[in-house]
Amino acid sequence: MASTLWCSALALFSASASARLKLSPLVSPCLNRVTGGLFIWLGVKLALSKQH
Repeated sequence: MASTLWCSALALFSASASARLKLSPLVSPCLNRVTGGLFIWLGVKLALSKQH
């Protein structure tokens, strides 16, 4: 029950944050660059990590 409430609250928060970010034309390209850079960094880190 608690996990259902948590997931519902998270979904509502994410939806409202997404709607606010879409209103600003300056935020969207910046956010895309930041998330793209994050994925590239994580991919490089994963490629260079040692397997156990």
